[in-house]
Amino acid sequence: MAGKVESRAMSAEQGQEQQQIPLGTLAVLVGVLVSIHAVFAALVLRCSPLQQSSLSLLLFTLAVLGLLFGGGYCWIFARWQHSRQAQQQSEQLYRSFVEQTTEGVVLVEAGTLQVIEANAAARNLLALGQGRLCLADAVRLEQAPLAEVLAGIPPDEHRRLGEIEQPLPDGKVVQLELTASTLCHRKRTIHSLLVRDVSESRKAEKEIRFHAYHDALTRLPNRLLFEDRLRVALAQAQREQENLAIIFLDLDGLKEVNDSYGHDTGDLLLVEAARRLQTKVRAGDTVARVGGDEFLVLLPAISYPEDTIDLCNRLLQELRAPMLLNGREVSVSASMGVTLFPEDGTDVRDLVHKADMAMYHAKEQGKDCWQLYNPEMREHLRSLAEMRLRLVQALEQDELRLQYQPQVDARTGRVVAVEALLRWMRPGEGLLLPAVFLAAAEQSGVIKGIGEWVLRTGCGHLRSWIDQGLAPPRLAINLSRRQFLQATLPTQIQRALEDSKIPPTLLELEISEETAMHEPAATLRILGTLRELGISVALDDFGTGFSSLAYLRRFPLQRAKIDCSFVGRLPESPDDRAVVVLLLGLAHGLGLEAVAEGVGSLEAQAFLVANGCDLLQGHAVSRPVPSEEIGCILAKNKEKWRAEGRAEGRLQEQGA
Repeated sequence: MAGKVESRAMSAEQGQEQQQIPLGTLAVLVGVLVSIHAVFAALVLRCSPLQQSSLSLLLFTLAVLGLLFGGGYCWIFARWQHSRQAQQQSEQLYRSFVEQTTEGVVLVEAGTLQVIEANAAARNLLALGQGRLCLADAVRLEQAPLAEVLAGIPPDEHRRLGEIEQPLPDGKVVQLELTASTLCHRKRTIHSLLVRDVSESRKAEKEIRFHAYHDALTRLPNRLLFEDRLRVALAQAQREQENLAIIFLDLDGLKEVNDSYGHDTGDLLLVEAARRLQTKVRAGDTVARVGGDEFLVLLPAISYPEDTIDLCNRLLQELRAPMLLNGREVSVSASMGVTLFPEDGTDVRDLVHKADMAMYHAKEQGKDCWQLYNPEMREHLRSLAEMRLRLVQALEQDELRLQYQPQVDARTGRVVAVEALLRWMRPGEGLLLPAVFLAAAEQSGVIKGIGEWVLRTGCGHLRSWIDQGLAPPRLAINLSRRQFLQATLPTQIQRALEDSKIPPTLLELEISEETAMHEPAATLRILGTLRELGISVALDDFGTGFSSLAYLRRFPLQRAKIDCSFVGRLPESPDDRAVVVLLLGLAHGLGLEAVAEGVGSLEAQAFLVANGCDLLQGHAVSRPVPSEEIGCILAKNKEKWRAEGRAEGRLQEQGA
């Protein structure tokens, strides 16, 4: 601060001296004029009157000219002084701007590179304040010595020298961009160097490039980077005559984790799965995330195809191990498809697509396994795609039908429920059973739309039976695994019930044992929601799904349907008789009503009734019929119970 005050005082004194210069000059001029006047006055006194007149005129003229010359000189000097001050202020402003700018500016002598001027930014970025007077000591270029590079820049041309990493005194390393130019000033060659700190911008660019080729969640390469690396690996494999493998991996159960515990837990699962995959591959292999729960693994330069199979088994084992996520233990599995180069193809997209097909084949085989690609898979997937298209058209063109099979009380024979069974009236082929198309619908995802159609249509038929004055039976509808686990299921059910105006107690949903045990925690949560809605649930295929008794005890179920594979050979098969008796006792022990499906004979019906079965369903009771015929069955059922009720009333009167 004292230095700034002293500088301002010196500037004021210099200004006062500069203002006194024109006044002194004017005093000298006045003195000269006075002296000239005195000389001429003496001459005038010695001359004749005529000469005195001429000398007076000359004296006056000289005085006037002197005044004009002196005044003009003073005016010119004042203008010059003002211009000089303005120039000094402009230079001072420019110097202040250069000094305060964030970009470094350095002026150096050509040849020696001795620093002439450097602003604060340059001194900080290049550490010039530590005794460095030569720019060559502060800047090291990779391509050539700095002096040589600067000497090659012609006058009035700006040239980018590139970027350097510069360590700072505090230990931080910054990225500097250098731009240079050559100036000629008063026969003196000077180099100007512009220094810009691009550390933050380069960091941002690096981050942008990273996200363009990597997955934001797992930080793994994405599909673009994977395909680029695969393209390079294929070229090298062709050149070196090497083998190469691709693994297409899909996590089984991620959706259930998201639905049960939230997407935060699902994201943690993906990160942990990515970490586990990376720990099992070689340093030169690539693990990429290419979809929600899909990963690709590139294995270049493999010695034998068996090595890939060994890796698949290790990956499956690693992913099966429970994961502790947000305080919860979560387990998933994986389905894998494998393609080999050159056996399965030489094109990037083709190899990935075939690995994808093999992965879907692994899912069809029950998941938690791997499958090598084979040409038959392409035909299978082509047929699956065609079936999917036809099923979508069947939905749009109203080709689907519902038939109903009654469930009767084993003791009284009264119809208490009907199960909705799906059929496809396909033009030119007649009525198709679910065994023809249901698996394809499940695999292709069309089952969700079909399931919603069955729910709406079944509730609509139940409404029509009620409107006809018939005693409404309970409507049983099967749910596929996809439909049961989707988050929108409660909303779909509520909408169907509201549209048809039927109470929820008349609706029963059937899920298979396999579906119930696929993700027990999610099943428990969904069943709780359905119970709150007032909807009953029956466990289908009871006895075939290796259910955990601990979970069966916890599941809020109302009925267990003994699978027809056990009921169909009653009462001839001793083994089936023993199994059915055991399952009836287990169902009753769990507090469930036992339903036998597939009852095909009167002998089987008698055996089931004798052993305490609650409900019967099968051809011995009634075959599946259209909704119109169910109306007739319900009408007969109503008349039968009216007649039996009147007969029972008369017997009671007679007894009284």
